[in-house]
Amino acid sequence: MKLKRVKLTRLMSASIIMLLLSACFGDSDDTEQHSQDDNSYAYTPQDIHEAYNLNAFYDLGFYGKGKVIVLIDAYGSQTAEADLDVFHDTYFSDFDEPDFKQIFPDNVSPDYDDDVADFWAEETSLDIQWSYAIAPNATIHVVVAQSEAPTDYLSALEYIIENYSSGTVVSMSFSLPEEDLGEIAINDIETQFEKGIEKGLTFFASSGDLGSTNQQTESTQDNQPSVNYPASSVYVTAVGGTFLQYGWTWTPTSDEPYLDYDSSTGEGTVKNPDYFSYSRHLFVKRRVEAMWNEAWIPSATGGGVSEYIPMPEWQSDNAFVNEVITNNENGLAAMRGIPDLSWSAAKFGGVYIYVNGTWMVVGGTSASSPQTAGFMSLVNEYLSNQGLDNMGYLNQWLYQMSDVDNNDSGESAFNDIKPLTFGTDIAAGELSNNVLFEFNSDGSVSPGSTLGYSVADGWDLTTGFGSPNSIYFAEALATLMSESD
Repeated sequence: MKLKRVKLTRLMSASIIMLLLSACFGDSDDTEQHSQDDNSYAYTPQDIHEAYNLNAFYDLGFYGKGKVIVLIDAYGSQTAEADLDVFHDTYFSDFDEPDFKQIFPDNVSPDYDDDVADFWAEETSLDIQWSYAIAPNATIHVVVAQSEAPTDYLSALEYIIENYSSGTVVSMSFSLPEEDLGEIAINDIETQFEKGIEKGLTFFASSGDLGSTNQQTESTQDNQPSVNYPASSVYVTAVGGTFLQYGWTWTPTSDEPYLDYDSSTGEGTVKNPDYFSYSRHLFVKRRVEAMWNEAWIPSATGGGVSEYIPMPEWQSDNAFVNEVITNNENGLAAMRGIPDLSWSAAKFGGVYIYVNGTWMVVGGTSASSPQTAGFMSLVNEYLSNQGLDNMGYLNQWLYQMSDVDNNDSGESAFNDIKPLTFGTDIAAGELSNNVLFEFNSDGSVSPGSTLGYSVADGWDLTTGFGSPNSIYFAEALATLMSESD
C-alpha cells in the first residue's frame, strides 16, 4: 500500500497545461470574450498576491523572514534547486537568492529510476515554488520520503518532529482515503502529529482532488463518500480547493468539454471553446471565488466527515460547525469534518511552475496547501511583530476566529465561499457541491452518483471557513492570542 499524491497520476496530464495566446473578442464594454487557449487564466505569483491582497503584508515588510516552511515529498527532485532558481529569476529577481535545502533523512537518496519519481519531481517543484511565491524570504526545506510507502512518509514526519522547532509550518500535498490506510495505522501517525503539536509545529494537508469520492484509481469508485488522511487528522489543518477567477469570469455555453470525446476510452484532447470560454475584465480586475469542482477533468475539492476520527472539541464547541457536521446531508456519524479552510486549486486558472526546462500550469489542492503554508508564515511574522508567539496548533484558534471583531474594518477573517452559477442551464456551471462529475456517452458531463456535500454560507464540508482574508486573518488571530494571554 502506498500513500498517493493528492494530484493523481491520471489527472497529471489534465493539470499540466501549456497555454498559447489566442483570443476571440466580444462586445461588452467592460469585458473581452476569450477562447480556452488564452493564457489569462494561468496565474503568476504577482497575480495571486493581488487576488489575495498579500500586498497588505508585503507593504509592512513581511515576506516570511526568519520563518521556516517544511515540505514532505516522496522522492524529491534532482532539479529542485535549479528549477527554483529559474522561478526566482523570472518572478523575484529583485529578491535575494532563495533560502532552500532538500534533506534526505539518513543521507539515503531515493531510487530515481522508480516509474513515479518523475511525477513526484513535478509535485516537489509545485510545493517549493508556490510556498516560496507566497513567502519569498522564508527558509524552505523539503524533507524527502524514500518512496510513497506510508512507512517512509512516517520516517520523514518523525525526522521533522525531531529536528524542527516551534513556529515551523509543515505542508503535505498527498493523501490516502482513510479506509485504505485503516484505523490502526491512522492512530500510529496521530501519535507523531501530537508530538509535533506539542513542539509548536503547524501542519497543513491537501484535502484531495476527487470530491467526496477520494478514490485513488480510475477503476475504484463507489457511492460511499469518504475523506483523505492526513487531512482528516485532528492535528492537521485541512486545506480544500476553490475556483479563483481574478480579472476574468468563466462563461460556459456548453456541457461538452471536448470536441473529440471518445466514450470507449473516456478521453478527449480537443477542448471545446464553448465550454472553456470566459470574459476578461478590461478596466477593473474583479474577484470571484467559487468552490472548486471542474467537470472537464473531472476533479473537485475533497471534503466530508471522517470515519475514524471523532469530532474534536474545537469543532464541537463551535455551535454552527457542530450543527453542520451533526446534521450532515449524507447522514453520517458526527465525526471530524474537513476541510478547515481553502485556497485556489482550479486547473482552469492554475499556477505556473518550472520543471527541468519546461514551464507548466498546474492546479489541485496540491497547490492549495503549500500556498496556505506560505501565507501562514507571513501571519507568523505578523504575530512576531506584535510580540506574540507563533500560531502553533492553528485549529484551536481557527474555530474561534469567525466571532472576532476586527476593530473598525468590518472585515471578516475569511472569504466565505458560497454557491455560484456560471453560464445558463449548464450543469458544469452549477458550483454548489463537491459531487464529482462524470462523462456521458455523448461527451457531456453530469453529476456522478457518489453523495457529496454542499457549499453554503459560513463553514461547510467543501471549503471550511473559505479562504483566509489577507491581513484581517492575521489581525483576528492576533486578537485571539492576545486575549488568551
